[in-house]
Amino acid sequence: MPKLNISRVGTITVVAACLFTPREARAQESGTGPCPAGRVTEVVVRNGSVFDPASTESWLLATAYRAANLAHVRTREDFIRSELLLSEGDCFDQRLALDSQLILDRYGFLRQAQLTAEDDGRGGWRLVVETSDEWSLGMEVGITYDEGLNLEVLHLWERNFLGRGISADLSVDKYRDRNDRGLRLFTPRFFGRSEASISWGRARRGEFLGEAVSYPFVGETGRYSLRQAYSRAPWDFTYAARGSEGFSHVVVESRREVVELGAARRFGEPDRSTIVGITLLREEVGFSGTPEIVPGRDPGSEEGIARQRRSRGSTRLALHLGTRRYTYREYEGLDAVRETQTVGLGFFAGVTVGVGIGLLVPGGLPEDSGPYLRGHASFGRAWRASLLHGGVTVEGRHGDGWRDVLTEADLVGYGRASWLPGQTIFARASAAGGWRTEVPFQLTLGGRDGVRAFLEDQFPGGRQLLFTLEDRIALPWPRWTIGDLGDLGVTLLGDLGRVWPGDAPYGVDSGWKGGAGLGLRIAFPSGSRAVWRPDLFFPVGPDAGDPVFRLTVELNRYRNGFFTPELSRSRQFRWGPEHF
Repeated sequence: MPKLNISRVGTITVVAACLFTPREARAQESGTGPCPAGRVTEVVVRNGSVFDPASTESWLLATAYRAANLAHVRTREDFIRSELLLSEGDCFDQRLALDSQLILDRYGFLRQAQLTAEDDGRGGWRLVVETSDEWSLGMEVGITYDEGLNLEVLHLWERNFLGRGISADLSVDKYRDRNDRGLRLFTPRFFGRSEASISWGRARRGEFLGEAVSYPFVGETGRYSLRQAYSRAPWDFTYAARGSEGFSHVVVESRREVVELGAARRFGEPDRSTIVGITLLREEVGFSGTPEIVPGRDPGSEEGIARQRRSRGSTRLALHLGTRRYTYREYEGLDAVRETQTVGLGFFAGVTVGVGIGLLVPGGLPEDSGPYLRGHASFGRAWRASLLHGGVTVEGRHGDGWRDVLTEADLVGYGRASWLPGQTIFARASAAGGWRTEVPFQLTLGGRDGVRAFLEDQFPGGRQLLFTLEDRIALPWPRWTIGDLGDLGVTLLGDLGRVWPGDAPYGVDSGWKGGAGLGLRIAFPSGSRAVWRPDLFFPVGPDAGDPVFRLTVELNRYRNGFFTPELSRSRQFRWGPEHF
């Protein structure tokens, strides 16, 4: 495949992004001008660590908390101050005060972020910012036993390195056909409020590299957003065949290289705004070799696989248009046990139109310059203590008719009532599918994002319908919440789903498959947004197999969004107005 030389373009883009970063939204700075609402006379930051020794009367427990805090670098005060949109001497603005709290609240390494404006008694305002940290150092280990112990997955991460919000990830993945080792670094404060990330590693068939520099919209009041990104990596797509053939899966090898530049402007008021953006996307995808089957016959001649092994190169210009209407409300115990979470209520709707421009098209590859459309809409609505959320995303490209049409939709409800304290009924209905696909594409019904009583690669198909129901109960005992130690809850679980073949390789009609189970929800320390979920699932039906045990960690599921991961890996057009 021809190599793309982006050294000069990439350097110019990064420098431009740094030098011409839009000025961040702030209040009127200190000076002699009038301030009808008064000035900010003092900003007090109380940055707590993971555990609070003062929360318990037990000397032994308080000592243990202090020892645990020594292994954690608390978020630095200067980092917290740099995220605020108000400082001493600025004119006080209630909107910017709320926006400052929202900015802090969106950081996953902060368990709590609260900003309070107090009258200083002299016509000014005293801002008090109180934060407490999540445990930011973590590890995931996957071990199997097959003629001896095998380390298949090792993932180490630090989400708040040196207390400055820097994220570092080290991963090793040797599951099945994979042999990936990688490192990723991310900082939210590259130059001012710009963000930067870099990832590098080695996969089974070569190295991968990615970098991105962006200036996102600052909270709800920011007006400008910029983005530059580059990635080059081997892209091995794994098709599941369990349930339809005498082999387990098929691996299709390819390489993908992407360069992206984008900018957007937001108009209107913070809670009622319109987004207009533009992106330039250059992509090349090339397939090589024969699909690797594990184990069995050569599937290379099969029509489904051959149709989806389409090498292509393109340069497209896209216009993004979106509108959003949002207010915010705090909820407790949505996805974890007793965490406090700020939720956006309102709606977003956006559309993207892209066309090929015929410039800088990669040589040696078929040109894919047809237009494409992408649409996304989502909403959040409160009904008394309950919450309803929905979203839909559709994309497709035009070339000899519409091709690669990928669709997913979700409807999620959190049901609550005052006569059921500490209890939440979680319900989700989701649909996903692909039509006339010429990119590698396949869904599976099993796995932790499907019917969880079945294994990850069971029942492949091209269209899927899934229903999930959970009764989440926060337990008032054992009383280990005293002293900030942790939270405990139990969950009753049920899944029901079905896949249809569609035009996905090895697709089957699974019929309706279901599972039921029970599990625990453990948050550590108390109020944490991250919840550990040990769950045991039992398949239901005449062909029910063995139960499946799963241990997962969830973090801010509502905030991160509900989507179908297997469909996301096939998307060509991943950038829309909602991503600025």
